[in-house]
Amino acid sequence: AVGVTLFVDGKATTRAATGGQVYEVDHYQYDLGDGPCLSTVSDGEVHEIQDMAESSRWQEFCRHADARGIRSSISFPLLVRDRALGALNFYSHATGAFQEVDRGVPFAFAAQAAVALANAEAYAASVALATQLGEALASRGVIDQAKGILMAQQGWDEQEAFDALKAK
Repeated sequence: AVGVTLFVDGKATTRAATGGQVYEVDHYQYDLGDGPCLSTVSDGEVHEIQDMAESSRWQEFCRHADARGIRSSISFPLLVRDRALGALNFYSHATGAFQEVDRGVPFAFAAQAAVALANAEAYAASVALATQLGEALASRGVIDQAKGILMAQQGWDEQEAFDALKAK
């Protein structure tokens, strides 16, 4: 099973998964604030658990996963310019499932996915900025009219009128 952890507004969330069990196990570690995928995001390292029942790290998470039949996992960081945007998490019902796995393939996939995510983030930020600038330009005319009215009625200069509008 596979899941993709991303951070949205600073909060971890599983944005895609191969099944409901992945969502459940991932969200359990988010609620705990501790687990392999969160560590992968925080330190940018690959984290592997060969046997959930025997692991001494992330014990509460491992008990939870083991009780649901997940016996091993591996998490790869989604890195762009040394910044982890999230994690690509693999889970297995077999212990030691990832010992012989060629890590080059999932690591390369994670790298490509991270670039795509970074591009999507940049695009979304650009769209938001363009929207905000459009709104600012649309409201500028109204603000200028309001300043003109205050200047005429109160005898204020442009800065005094603008300050009065900001105060409201």
